[in-house]
Amino acid sequence: MHVARVPEDEKRQYRELLLLADEQWDLVERYLDRGEMWVLVEDGATLAECVVTDEGEGVCEVKNLAVDPSCQRHGLGRTLVSHVQRTYAGRFARLRICTGDSPLTVPFYESCGLQIVRRDPGYFLRTYDHPIFEAGRQLTDLVELECSLWPYARPRTVITTDGEVDDQNSLIRALLYANDMDIAGIVLTSSVYHYAGDPARGIEPFRWTGDTWPYEMIDRYAACHGCLFVHDPRYPDPDYLREHTKIGNVGSVGNMTEETEGSRFLEELFLDDDPRTLYVQTWGGTNTTARALRSIEERYAGMPEWQDVYQRICDKLVIYLILDQDESYASYIATRWPDITVLNDTSNFWHFAYAWKLHPDELNRTLHADWQRKYVAPAAGPLAEAYALVGDGKWLEGELPEEQRGGDAYLEAHPECERYDFISEGDSPSFLHLVDRGLRQLENPTYGAWGGRFSAGGRNTVADWDPWSARFEASYTLTRWFDDIQNDFAARLAWCKAARYEDANHAPLVWVREGQDLTAAPGEQLTLTAAATDPDGDALMYLWWRYAEADTYAGTWRPGELEDVTAEGLVLDRVATPPAGVQPATTCVLSRDPQLTFDVPADARPGETFHLVVQVTDAGEPPLTTYARVIVTVA
Repeated sequence: MHVARVPEDEKRQYRELLLLADEQWDLVERYLDRGEMWVLVEDGATLAECVVTDEGEGVCEVKNLAVDPSCQRHGLGRTLVSHVQRTYAGRFARLRICTGDSPLTVPFYESCGLQIVRRDPGYFLRTYDHPIFEAGRQLTDLVELECSLWPYARPRTVITTDGEVDDQNSLIRALLYANDMDIAGIVLTSSVYHYAGDPARGIEPFRWTGDTWPYEMIDRYAACHGCLFVHDPRYPDPDYLREHTKIGNVGSVGNMTEETEGSRFLEELFLDDDPRTLYVQTWGGTNTTARALRSIEERYAGMPEWQDVYQRICDKLVIYLILDQDESYASYIATRWPDITVLNDTSNFWHFAYAWKLHPDELNRTLHADWQRKYVAPAAGPLAEAYALVGDGKWLEGELPEEQRGGDAYLEAHPECERYDFISEGDSPSFLHLVDRGLRQLENPTYGAWGGRFSAGGRNTVADWDPWSARFEASYTLTRWFDDIQNDFAARLAWCKAARYEDANHAPLVWVREGQDLTAAPGEQLTLTAAATDPDGDALMYLWWRYAEADTYAGTWRPGELEDVTAEGLVLDRVATPPAGVQPATTCVLSRDPQLTFDVPADARPGETFHLVVQVTDAGEPPLTTYARVIVTVA
């Protein structure tokens, strides 16, 4: 099952479906040609359709939405509404849907997140040449519903990278998720680990892998784009990505002396009129980002508008640091721009990087060679061909010999490794944080999701209970998701070669009928009902669990201070063991059915929260998981 755009000259082929939603053809004709039409298709059969128009002033409207009668009440209408919300977010500010005063359609659209904004009494009596009935009653009034599309807009981001092997692997994954985030640009920068050198200053290159590799990865993406577009039309055009890939300050560690193509590009992004948050992913040093900020300060400091410019940029940027890989953040950004929001991953990333062998096997199933051979083999397409694995024969120009993990010499020196083991994607948590799978982490990074969980101060100094090690670990806020993350990656690699939608697997769509922000009194019993549809018709498995580490109920123990786990001067993890006799805040399974009954503890205090997560996994290959998180606040 997939959603497809209908060519202009084929719209009238769907007259029968269109008339299910709007019974008078001359009224349909008024908007059909100026609208974009989408159909939901399975095995060549059209199951549902919708028509979306541009109504001006940032509003798009679903003028017509119909589901074939034989397929109704299976979540297909909701699938189309969700498609419209995701597809038109960013292009429009609000979505409007007008319908009759029906006891079926109005509650349905409200459950999709729309709210009634206006009624037009007698509209159907004035407009149609015959009575219109639904659910056994004659429609009289027009009901207009709207919702903001900002919550559905893809997060906007710019990637800065220094070109290490794990950066190159991370960029491959990032390109496969370019449908789920709005990549404003890619900027090559330096770090303490990699720089191009500066002959004028007598600085030799160090572990520099060149400045062409991002373009080469985009070329590989271009070879896959036609197939990827079949699976999600939001994948950006490769030419757009090429045009927005720039070279920044790469000559030496922390160099921010001169403006560069990359720094000027970032400066433009920071100052542009796009109101969305801009996530600045920092896979290397912050020096190109710092140079852009310094250029802005030099231009505006001392001028009347300086405070407005400063505040606007501080409100707009979120800098996601993967380690602190040069001195420019501490010496400039933190001191001159202290109000910019920062998410600082100083240790968790190691666990999706070179430290992954420290985990128990239960967490590493999808990182071992046998899984990699199955799903990340070169046969998976042009992007998979470039993905680096241990002992795969790849040689990275400019890298040190001892860092050439693709060679046999590395395997001989590291007997703990197996050929085709995972190497590293230490930078990927910075964009996995942006991937919306229903966990709501962009509302608040303390909630936790595929990029890990953060403290209120934006650091990875909070921990989840690891059942395999029987202690609280900051790293487990990331590693707990590995199977789902990797299976999703494998599915997207399969999209690269699947020219037909039905030849690959796709994640289910999940929602909770009662809503996702609820209030309840101490001792109150709640009933929650999860519902889901699968684009491929796969069987679905439901699992409700309480994410106790993320909620604020004081009846369970959470660690305060964490103990650093270090190696060679680097913090690899932060851990804590609960004292004897206390009940730690641990994830607990609540139900394996779509419906959950949850009893709010009688000692819960007003304002405390409970995070209840339903995860729905399909029976496809590989199995894919989507979540919905309900936050219950004690009244």
